[in-house]
Amino acid sequence: MVLAVSEPLVQRQKPRGTAELADLTLIVRPHWSKIRTFTDAQRAEAEAYAAEHGAQVETLPLAPPGS
Repeated sequence: MVLAVSEPLVQRQKPRGTAELADLTLIVRPHWSKIRTFTDAQRAEAEAYAAEHGAQVETLPLAPPGS
């Protein structure tokens, strides 16, 4: 008997731009697998993404846990 082996599902996101790490000022954390960061110029996109996933836009840097 020969069984077909399927390829594992791999989801690759398309690059959204050439922002540097220091340019990232916003984060949306709806679920650990859907976290995305944005620049100030992408605020409208961040708001739309947050609304779509029932999350909030947070400003970076985040406060340390417990503070």
